[in-house]
Amino acid sequence: MDTKLKIGERIRAERKRLGHNQTEFAALAGIELATQSRYETAKQRPKLDYLFSIASVGADTQFILTGKRSGGDTLSTIEAALLDNFRQASASTKTAVAHILSVISASDDQQSSVLGLPSEDALARMFEAMLLPLDLGDALADTARTFAQQLPASLDAAGPGHPPQDPPPSPVPDKPSPKPATPRRAS
Repeated sequence: MDTKLKIGERIRAERKRLGHNQTEFAALAGIELATQSRYETAKQRPKLDYLFSIASVGADTQFILTGKRSGGDTLSTIEAALLDNFRQASASTKTAVAHILSVISASDDQQSSVLGLPSEDALARMFEAMLLPLDLGDALADTARTFAQQLPASLDAAGPGHPPQDPPPSPVPDKPSPKPATPRRAS
């Protein structure tokens, strides 16, 4: 939290934190792109209605005005939506989501590339969390382990960026070919 940033720099920082470009942010605030640009370059001070508009989409206006964040971290639009959906979910879904996120964040450092999969153990734990609501009893761990073992081969078979293919059409039985017409003799 650098309090020495100018208001324009703090507006830019908030826009970027919320994941918008200047055009999108200007539209959300109900202003022209040129005005948004002038606000960010400190060529013009923001108006009060602008601050109200961007606050409604998650901008921390206290930070913009003072350089100090408001009580706690403000959530981006997607973070707020995720939190709202999580709060409305059933208890078993909340448990599954929390477990999946903990496994994913714990296995991030184990991934060898951006497209790499977590370890088989991590995959099995994720599948267990997803299968919890099905109440599989003793079969839960075995089923999750089977899914974890089969996932890499399934992804390899599909290939990168290729959706699963429909099965090939079944062959049409051979039809007898029609007999050629015999020419008639003129009488």
